[in-house]
Amino acid sequence: VLLLDMIKSLINNILFIILLLREYDCISYSLNEIVNEKKAWKSISCSENGRFVYFIAIYDYIYVSNDYLNTISVINSIKRSYNSISTSSTGQLVIASTANSFIYSSIDFGINWNELTSIDSKQWVQVSMSSDGLYIYLLTIYDSIYYSSNWYSNEDYSISISNSLIKLWQSISCSSSGQYVYAVAKNDYIYQSTNYGSIWTVSYNSKKLWSDISTSSSGQYVYSLVYGQYIYRSIDYGDYWTISNPSFALWSFVTIANSSAYALDSFGMIYQSDLTTNAWVKINSNKIQDAIVSVSYDSNHIYVLAPYLPIYSLDQIKPT
Repeated sequence: VLLLDMIKSLINNILFIILLLREYDCISYSLNEIVNEKKAWKSISCSENGRFVYFIAIYDYIYVSNDYLNTISVINSIKRSYNSISTSSTGQLVIASTANSFIYSSIDFGINWNELTSIDSKQWVQVSMSSDGLYIYLLTIYDSIYYSSNWYSNEDYSISISNSLIKLWQSISCSSSGQYVYAVAKNDYIYQSTNYGSIWTVSYNSKKLWSDISTSSSGQYVYSLVYGQYIYRSIDYGDYWTISNPSFALWSFVTIANSSAYALDSFGMIYQSDLTTNAWVKINSNKIQDAIVSVSYDSNHIYVLAPYLPIYSLDQIKPT
């Protein structure tokens, strides 16, 4: 019996590896190095047109490019353990979170920065911003979900508790208006708010190793990843969930730009799916471990960020 169990376990492991490494149809994209700086890169966010790009490194600074990453510069010389950054559609408003410090904000394309001291230093995890920058939502580890509305015009930069549940929060994403908000916790559920973070409910009540979540601009389409399992999606504002990609993978990052979803595994393979057809294709076969992407609204600019590697652009090869 013991030998039989060992054989079954070996077969399952082999099948898992086959599923993990199997190839998808790959459309023609090229990976091009555009920034040769190699740091402990952590997060990247670009404006809707892709021109303004903000990115951060752990125990380092906040960087910006206002010319599609042709040139970069340090815009906040305060060294912190930055871990997440988000910008408005125009690139004018920016919020950056830290692993054990305050929240930092800019309302003038990163020229000047404010330290939001209205709330104590916390173990911030991730930040999400509405398209106009009016609403921001912030996650903490083993703490609550926080939010602020009209933060850039009320001068006190007040941040309040949006969801008081104490969870091992992993990721948060809001619609362009900020009305629809989705969050996932590790070994827990998918949570949602349909009224700007005022009331939260369970959207999907199956406990899984959720690793990331992203919603479309309208809030209608939502994709969430399970590390070591599948990609799940909802096409009706979180009411009903199905498996979008049935392949096992160490899924780590997902984002939505206009009508396309982009998902990455821990090896840096990048996959793309149309929101309506739900057909996934691989668009990058280069292994860039722990990579994430930021995509312009029209998907013409795809920026690829990974720790201790150059910053890349993923460019579709035009037929000749």
